Amino acid sequence: MPDQRLSNAMNQLPRESVPGGGGAWKLLYFMSFVFLVFLLTYVGLAFGYKNFLEARIDTTTKKLETLAATDPTLGKQDEFLAFQTQLINLKNVLDTHSSSSKILKLLEAHTNTRVQYTNLTFSVPDRRVEVQGIAPTYDILAEQLQAFANMKELTRYEMGNARIKEGGAVNFSANLFLNAASLGL
Repeated sequence: MPDQRLSNAMNQLPRESVPGGGGAWKLLYFMSFVFLVFLLTYVGLAFGYKNFLEARIDTTTKKLETLAATDPTLGKQDEFLAFQTQLINLKNVLDTHSSSSKILKLLEAHTNTRVQYTNLTFSVPDRRVEVQGIAPTYDILAEQLQAFANMKELTRYEMGNARIKEGGAVNFSANLFLNAASLGL
């Protein structure tokens, strides 16, 4: 009787279906499908889309070349660069202009009113100012040289030459050597 009860109890339990074989085949089919999708995608990209992109690149390159050939500013680049170079050179000149302006103010403050300068050359690296001028007499020239000697902005001065010209005026030249502080260097 216990065997019969056991068999009745077994009959009353729900029967679960145990998956049968074929799981490996299902996995194989799925992996084959994934491989086929990747293969078709690769072939489509390699032979279809790649050619499409290369054609677009060629078309765009031709458009750019056509546009570059019709560019109205094509020859103006050299003109612009020349103009830019001129501006840079002008800026350099103006940067040194302040030193030149200081020299002119300095000479104006220490020049005899009867002396005229005919030429002025300024060398920044040497801090040297070469002046050429005309004084009415040797006495006026001597006064001017004394004014140069009293200038605190000079380290020294050298008298070049002095000659009497027609009418009694004296042509002269002198080199003035400035100290660095007077130029702000």
